[in-house]
Amino acid sequence: MARQKLLEILYKRYPDSSNILTGKRVTEVRQLDRGACVITEDGSVYKGDLIVGADGVHSRIRSEMWRLAEHMPGRIAQKEKKSMTAQYACLFGMSSPIPGLEAGEQVYAFLNGLTIVTSHGKNGRLFWFFIKRLDRKYLYPDVVRFSNEDAAQFCCQIAEVHVWNGVYVRDIWRNREAYSMTALEESFFRTWHYGRMVLLGDSVHKMTINAGQGANSAIEDTALLSSTLHDLIYSTSPQIPSYLQINRALEKYQARGHNRVKDIYDWSWYIARVHARDGLLNTLISRYYIPYRVNVPADMISGIIADAESIQFLPLPERSGPGWSMYSRKRSMVLRLKWPVLFVVVLVVGWWFRGL
Repeated sequence: MARQKLLEILYKRYPDSSNILTGKRVTEVRQLDRGACVITEDGSVYKGDLIVGADGVHSRIRSEMWRLAEHMPGRIAQKEKKSMTAQYACLFGMSSPIPGLEAGEQVYAFLNGLTIVTSHGKNGRLFWFFIKRLDRKYLYPDVVRFSNEDAAQFCCQIAEVHVWNGVYVRDIWRNREAYSMTALEESFFRTWHYGRMVLLGDSVHKMTINAGQGANSAIEDTALLSSTLHDLIYSTSPQIPSYLQINRALEKYQARGHNRVKDIYDWSWYIARVHARDGLLNTLISRYYIPYRVNVPADMISGIIADAESIQFLPLPERSGPGWSMYSRKRSMVLRLKWPVLFVVVLVVGWWFRGL
């Protein structure tokens, strides 16, 4: 399903769409004695008890949080503020159906410094991602930007890359309906909240798209924060939660979500480099392990989803049945990578003995 379609469904199902305001660019956040407020570019002022920064990788709320935290030197380290980098870029888009790429399939093609991902939706509509390694590591906010001309030039360079079943990149590009190219920033910030501000999604943990967990992690953050605030409100009702109570709830939100999302982030970071064959070890895993263990990626994704956060005050949907329990693994995602690493070690040792 296209993201635009999902947003349309959510908008139409929302009880009071008058509460959804678009085109409101936040310029400043102010902490009040009993609450907080945001000021937008058009001069509007909105007050509330809590400000949630779900505003993406270029988060204005995160910037305001850092600015206000300067009143407490050391609260947010300069190293953390400079931790976001970009080593990859992605040209992504949608295309009309192409014979040879069947609905329900997903294709990964790994090359040196290049990853091709295609996902084939209903009626064969294509969602695709062409990911390339950049010439160097860029430090945010001085990250390379791309125009439509840059995107077209990149696609021209890889036009003859074979994707699957006789389909080439040029065929996907020829059938394009929409596209864009962007750098893929990566960062996991240690500070998720300050005062009456809290972050979720890409504003606090930004991943590459290789593992497909960026949006899922943002949804989990939302579920966890909703459950945390629900518990807070009903434990203090009919009184409005105090600043101290809100702060404790936000600490609980970060404590519960931190380790799980960090595992997913680390796994996503690693997978991006395996896909791009970045280094000898990753090249060996990409070329000689993954193609012969085709179920491993699906099993690992299932393991991530099985342990996902859910909204605690709502019943689980019927499709969340007992079958997911077989994939539930309460251990570090990084530890699950030991088998491909062990495989490569054995492979290298075998080659070494063969040369004796």
